[in-house]
Amino acid sequence: MALNKEIILEGEIGSIAGFSGKKQRCPECGRETDKNFCAVHAEVNPEEEFSMTVKVNGKKAEIKEEHFKKIAGFNSQKIEGLPENEKMSLLKKKFEGKKIRATGKDGGNKFYPEELDVMRG
Repeated sequence: MALNKEIILEGEIGSIAGFSGKKQRCPECGRETDKNFCAVHAEVNPEEEFSMTVKVNGKKAEIKEEHFKKIAGFNSQKIEGLPENEKMSLLKKKFEGKKIRATGKDGGNKFYPEELDVMRG
C-alpha cells in the first residue's frame, strides 16, 4: 500500500464504518497477518494492534489505540468483554458527532492519521 502525501482531515465523525478491535500485524511491514504468516515476510512473530474505521466527511479513517483513547476518553480494553450490541452502542455514543482534526497520510480509499485532536465547540 502506497501512502500519498500528508493531508489534513477535519470534520465530524459521521459513523463507525468498521470495528475490528485487535489485529495481528507483521513487525517488518505492518501488513495484517494470517496465523503468524505475512504475505511478504512469511513466518513472523506478529505484533498486536488495535484499530477501527470511522467516516469523517465521507472519508474512511483508521483509528488506532492512541486516537481511540483521545476520542472515547478511555482505552479499548474497557470494551473488550462487552456483548457486541452494547459495544457498538457505547462506541456510537462516544464517536458519532465528535469533531476531529487529523494530520496523516492518504492511502487512496482510507486516511491514516498520525496526529489527531478532538475539537471543542
